[in-house]
Amino acid sequence: MGLLGGRAVYPGESRGLFRPGDLDPEVPADSLLRRDVSRFSFFADGLLVIVPGDPPVAADFRYSLLPNGTGSHWGIEIDRDRPGRHTPGSHAGSGRVGWADSESWAGYTLVPLVMIPSLAQPANRFAELRGEAPLAVYIDLKSPYAYVAIDPTRDMAASLGVRIDWRPFTLDIPSYLGSARLDKGGKVAESKRSPQQWKGVKYAYRDARRYASLRDKTVRGTVKIWDSSQAGIAMLYAKQHGDDVFDRFIDDVYPRFWRRELDIDDAAVLEGAVARAGAPADGFRAFLEGPGRAQHDEINEAAFAAGVFGVPSYLVGDEMWFGREHLPRVAWLLGGAEGPPPEVANRGFAP
Repeated sequence: MGLLGGRAVYPGESRGLFRPGDLDPEVPADSLLRRDVSRFSFFADGLLVIVPGDPPVAADFRYSLLPNGTGSHWGIEIDRDRPGRHTPGSHAGSGRVGWADSESWAGYTLVPLVMIPSLAQPANRFAELRGEAPLAVYIDLKSPYAYVAIDPTRDMAASLGVRIDWRPFTLDIPSYLGSARLDKGGKVAESKRSPQQWKGVKYAYRDARRYASLRDKTVRGTVKIWDSSQAGIAMLYAKQHGDDVFDRFIDDVYPRFWRRELDIDDAAVLEGAVARAGAPADGFRAFLEGPGRAQHDEINEAAFAAGVFGVPSYLVGDEMWFGREHLPRVAWLLGGAEGPPPEVANRGFAP
């Protein structure tokens, strides 16, 4: 039964389990490939499936991207043509990744640094990433989930007297949900998405609209996958001119972008937006092409290396919380974790 009534059935995918013994018999028994697959199977509790590709990927079925799908956040490539090398990792958000070298394991642990905290990462990595700010929040203009989270996040912080350190985090959506472009009539003109990816995208928009409607916000599907890094740099420019300027900036650009009224590929459009927010237009272009780009990239690289992977993400203490559904927990932590923690059911989404 759906949230807004009606019934929807989503058929699930199925794949057979893949075991190390299922490798091609021609792969030598003492090869690095066979050893890497066995080791990765151990870490995945034996729950591996093969995702077709060139080369195919042995994916950790426990971390499927969708509840009715088999596409996983990570896996390892099965390159039968090169059994004598360590197999590279494959991650839904970043493509191929390396493996963490661990002192506690002879050889490679086969744990992607980008997704699972390894022994090489400091225990206080989120506290270090957060810095002196009591609360750091990562957002992206092209994320409807971040848009819906802005107001309740502000309300929570204001009730506690806590300042928010807003930071841009530019999502690489095509790497895990494919890409598509609509024509002027709203029809799909170009698509590089699988049917399963389209299901995920459509559900994401449906979910965001359910909650956006509670705040009288409009969320229209975008006509293409935007590179929102310029908008992230504009956020940084507005932010350096004060919290009030930043607030006015995002209050202007978020609604206009999701009504399809803002071309964030156009530097002149962003220049006008920062000027309307109260920041000087003079100097924006130089910031956009120089120190702003460097600052944006540094923020994103540091966040990704620490384990931030989506928006909105909240850093409080030495913890990261992904998604606005964790706001009650974030508020409890910011308040000193006094009393019992919030219950699992979050009833704070209603207006």
